[in-house]
Amino acid sequence: MKRQMKAAYERFNRIEKAKKAIEENKLDNRPDVQTLRKKIALLNQDLIYSKQDMENTKEAYDKAKAIFDKQTEQHKQFVAHLSIISKNHKEQQQKQLQQLLKMMKGPDQQLKTKPVSVQDIQQDHVVDNFDKQMVYNPIEPNKEQLLLSTRVEE
Repeated sequence: MKRQMKAAYERFNRIEKAKKAIEENKLDNRPDVQTLRKKIALLNQDLIYSKQDMENTKEAYDKAKAIFDKQTEQHKQFVAHLSIISKNHKEQQQKQLQQLLKMMKGPDQQLKTKPVSVQDIQQDHVVDNFDKQMVYNPIEPNKEQLLLSTRVEE
């Protein structure tokens, strides 16, 4: 009977040890788990600040893009308006020049020379070449746009 008691007591101790090992084998007790949880907590704080920074940056970008788009549209409108003015001015000068030539010829003379155009008179006038411009780029204006903008400001 002592043997049975001793065997039962040993069995009870093994069960108790296994139970204690299971209770101590909690996830919180593992050092790798504790390290990962600390890193996750720190990253959660960083994510909050990063998200706020991202939202502020996106808002600033959207505002800057809206301003840029508005200015680009205004630039296009001004260039188109200047082109119309230039074309009308050129046509008016051509009419005036033709009228002057008629006055100088007199009613009975035939026109023996080639008609003079505004372009012949104003070869260096930048606005004459303005209508030939095909590409519109407010960021990198071509030579004619730069010259035209300086002449308009003068």
